[in-house]
Amino acid sequence: MATCPILDGSQVMALLRSPEHARLLRAGESIPAGLEAGFEQLGRLDREWVWCLESDGEIKGVLLACPCHGTAFVWRLSLDPSLGNVSVIRLLRRFLTDIRKRGCVGYLTIVDTSKPVQKRLQAIMESAGGKEFGTYALMASPMPKEGL
Repeated sequence: MATCPILDGSQVMALLRSPEHARLLRAGESIPAGLEAGFEQLGRLDREWVWCLESDGEIKGVLLACPCHGTAFVWRLSLDPSLGNVSVIRLLRRFLTDIRKRGCVGYLTIVDTSKPVQKRLQAIMESAGGKEFGTYALMASPMPKEGL
């Protein structure tokens, strides 16, 4: 039978401390290409609506959102595959705290359930009472020339 070692106070604090923290994207920072956020190719990022998860001085996760009629629309949630479920929760908690302060009454998103982190987001939303509404194809386009 395995036993749990007795930890001293410094060991407990080391376990509770995390090298990760969630924050808004800062001026001059970009989203690492490996996170496949996709928005930097099409337009300008609104840093007030881009949350990132920093770990050991590097951006390892990102949540891109925007305001949408009293809610926040989550466009992308992506994390480095080496990060665990706690990282998703840490990023979402910061996002939810911030949008609550901004007066949002909820959030909505389109999930790609083939991606583990987005499948996890779907489960989190469902546990909070979220519902699925249909199947959609997400489309994106640059602005057409005038006269279209």
